[in-house]
Amino acid sequence: MSRKSQRIIDAAKWTDYGDIAPNSEMWTNSLLARFTTEPEEVLLWFRAHERSNIHPADADALEDDARFVHMHLLASALSHRGYMQFSTPQAFFNDFAIAVRVTEQGHAAASALKLGFVWNTTAHEINRPRTHTHWVTRARHERNPHAQFFRSIPSPDIDSLFKATQEEVQRIHAEVWKSRVDAMTSPWGHDWDNIVGTQIGYLSEVRDYALAQHNQRWIEELQRAKTADDKMFETISKLSDTEYRDVKNEAMFVKMRIWTPLDQNGHRMRVT
Repeated sequence: MSRKSQRIIDAAKWTDYGDIAPNSEMWTNSLLARFTTEPEEVLLWFRAHERSNIHPADADALEDDARFVHMHLLASALSHRGYMQFSTPQAFFNDFAIAVRVTEQGHAAASALKLGFVWNTTAHEINRPRTHTHWVTRARHERNPHAQFFRSIPSPDIDSLFKATQEEVQRIHAEVWKSRVDAMTSPWGHDWDNIVGTQIGYLSEVRDYALAQHNQRWIEELQRAKTADDKMFETISKLSDTEYRDVKNEAMFVKMRIWTPLDQNGHRMRVT
């Protein structure tokens, strides 16, 4: 059996019961996902010239390959649960082909999955509670706030179900951002620009949280300054007067302390 035939058999696998999730391997790698983008009926070819181990004249071996694949297709849940139909292999000169057709039920499942719903293969319908759970659970396992996943939640315009889903995922996304902020121990770096310098869509609370934390990081960093020409003073001077008022006040206080003359014991005089 060729690699192509094995891939076809693997792609025909479809759970006999339970739920199929959007963007899962069970869906994206399936024959159903592949053929719902094609015309109503297509041919699955077994061509002699594609088989390095089959001579073009050896039609029997090629037919055996096609019939073996056909047997697996008929045994698949995609077939016996009514999502797809497969004809017996037909000869075309030295080649063979299986006609493939997606049924009305198959199109319904594919349409639902492409829109982001979980499809139940027992009831042959959308599983609305599991759809919400699927997206929320995935969000809870995502630790990268920049992940494309957070921008892939289906729109409430598709179904009112996704309004509650989006709201919950947004809350989780905010917590992921806050965790990232908490892990940033230095005020330097482009991550702060990504969070504070730009508005992150609906995550205004994250920006406010990050801004407060960034102020605190700068104030902590200022305590390490030894000279008035430390580059951080120049960096701080370019920050927003409104958003970094406390930092700028602290920077001036630290400079004054640095400029204060030493006392007789070699310590800087106290600045009040």
